Amino acid sequence: MSNQKPVLTISLLISNRPDTIPKCLDSLKPIMEAIPSELILIDTSKNEEIHKLLLNYTNQVYLFEWCKDFAKARNEGLKRAKGEWFMFLDDDEWFVEYDELIDFFKSGEYKHYGRANYTIRNFVDVEYKRYNDTWGSRLFHIDEDSEFVGKVHELYKPARGKLKYIESIAYHSGYIFETEEAARKHFERNTQILLQLLEEEPNNLRWQAQLVQEYCSVREWDVLLNFSQRCFENLKEIQNETDCNHLGTLYIGLIESLMKTNKHEESIEICQKAIQDKNTTAMLKAFAHSYLMENYVAIENWKAAQKYAKRYLELYHQLRKHKELLQIQSTLLVDRAFNAGFIRKAYSVLIYIDIRRNDFKSLHEHYDKLGWSTEEVKVYDKLGQILIEKMGCVEYAPIFSRIITDAYKNDVFRKFMCKEAQEWEEKDAEAYKKIAYVFSQADADDWFIWYNRIVVADVEENKEALDDGFKGLFKTIQNIFYLPEKTYDIIRRNKVNICKLWEDYLGGSWQIHFTNFVKNNELDIVQRVNELIKESFDSEDYKAMLCDLLIMEKQISTETDNVADYRDVLASYCGLKIDFYEKHCVKIEEGLPLDVQAANKIKDFIELENIDKVRALNSLKVVVDLRPDFTEGIKSFLHAYAEEEKQKSANPSDEMLMLRNQVLQQVYMLRDNGMKREAVQIVQQLKGMFPGDEEIVALEERLNQ
Repeated sequence: MSNQKPVLTISLLISNRPDTIPKCLDSLKPIMEAIPSELILIDTSKNEEIHKLLLNYTNQVYLFEWCKDFAKARNEGLKRAKGEWFMFLDDDEWFVEYDELIDFFKSGEYKHYGRANYTIRNFVDVEYKRYNDTWGSRLFHIDEDSEFVGKVHELYKPARGKLKYIESIAYHSGYIFETEEAARKHFERNTQILLQLLEEEPNNLRWQAQLVQEYCSVREWDVLLNFSQRCFENLKEIQNETDCNHLGTLYIGLIESLMKTNKHEESIEICQKAIQDKNTTAMLKAFAHSYLMENYVAIENWKAAQKYAKRYLELYHQLRKHKELLQIQSTLLVDRAFNAGFIRKAYSVLIYIDIRRNDFKSLHEHYDKLGWSTEEVKVYDKLGQILIEKMGCVEYAPIFSRIITDAYKNDVFRKFMCKEAQEWEEKDAEAYKKIAYVFSQADADDWFIWYNRIVVADVEENKEALDDGFKGLFKTIQNIFYLPEKTYDIIRRNKVNICKLWEDYLGGSWQIHFTNFVKNNELDIVQRVNELIKESFDSEDYKAMLCDLLIMEKQISTETDNVADYRDVLASYCGLKIDFYEKHCVKIEEGLPLDVQAANKIKDFIELENIDKVRALNSLKVVVDLRPDFTEGIKSFLHAYAEEEKQKSANPSDEMLMLRNQVLQQVYMLRDNGMKREAVQIVQQLKGMFPGDEEIVALEERLNQ
């Protein structure tokens, strides 16, 4: 910056934004190097580190106590300005294109204007993909009576002289909220100030329009509807061009809130009123046609939807030739009128109607203008549904395949198309073969595309294409053992050696993938895969044994109330686990691995159960310490086991009763022979076997006296 009197004063309000402040201030350096400038920073941050950072850029850093008044804060910078012109921005904005801005001042062109706008690109997502462009009025010639007004969404007055539109762009991250809570906090701060301003000036259309925008930002449709209706009820005479622009925002608020609350007939009525209103702008009238199209889509009046989609696009193509007019009319919410999303929405409606009418010539024309791939777009469910139904017309497969290829670049449409196609497979398998052919031709590396290539290869009995299809499918799914259900029929019908394909693809990572597959899927799905493995591998093969073991481990880990089945699984598992270890595992010097130790304890339980129940059950309890993943299953088994034993004791068999009587006779003999201690020990065991037996309880009491 030179020592001469500055041509341009750049002033910023600084808050607590350490992530964007350097980006913002660094983006100003090329401008200040090219134009005699000064930089004034109004610091509201109350942060010492930020204050020190600011002093690296300018010595004009002024502390300001925030008072919920943006105009007052802006005026702090304006009253200190020495430049001829004043440019103001925030610390969450930074220039990415500034050549025309520099040329405007360097060429001397600024002397013929009183104010200037440049593009502010408002991003709304953390990935900086979705945005809305507005023309920000941020540059003006400083006069003696220049000042900022408005506690929020402030503006400078008076706005004198010709307006210059500068093709420079600043990015703005202030509308990116990582949480709903953050968005809500921003909304509440602004609405609180705006409602206060409306109390002071109830008929001020500017504050009304700003509130409409705030309610839209948080989708408060019912509140917005009531507010917009009150605004129109109290609407005074429109006096100037600025009021016309604000009126457009009020119309958008009323139209959109009616539409979002499913009052489509009323929304249509307001759209027509907005189009006929002599005070609304051409841009607002075009937007009203887009809303008419949406409302008629919602009530499935496709003829009217087509009419207004075409009219909206006609107005778009006419008005985009008048750039300066659009810049003047691009006000709050209305500035979205020709966003790419709304344009694609109109073309998608026309495409839907083309397909309904089998008008494939128009389909080609409209589809060429749609541009699915540029960014996410809302797609009507009906469009995907009709596309699928019409895919039986194989002669039109190239255009459908092209649509699907592009649709796969759009996540919303991709998911819907897959869902519709899968439902059709269940409804009509023969018709689905034609749909599968269209999907198979699409140029996309996705599991559903590969699945449909497998379906087509099955129909054509093309073994080589089948193998290629499965290899492609493996690359696009998380676990290659979890295949679409219908593929198992295709595998068996064509005698596909799927295990060989799995083996070739996985190499040495078979165990990891199959373990994850068993862990994350239901037993019936796992068993189906295991059947294929058993058909391909010998029972002593590593993979066959591993699959059986993993399935049994899943069964042991699962809660049960069936004692007999669970015991059978335990018996099969311990033998197989020990055998697997001996045949296929590397032995370690430190002893047996914990899982093999657990298998041995399970074996002890099986062998001891009928000999010594106490030791048997203790062995099973040790298993839980060795294999914590078995805890829930074994706990439920022990509970069911105890209930079964209790039931047996409550209803003893004839053999058990005979045993009871024989043992009691021995107890009486021991007592009569003076062997009281031995008698007590036997009675205590009997008491456990026959709880509640009155004779045994009475005998124990007498022996203890």
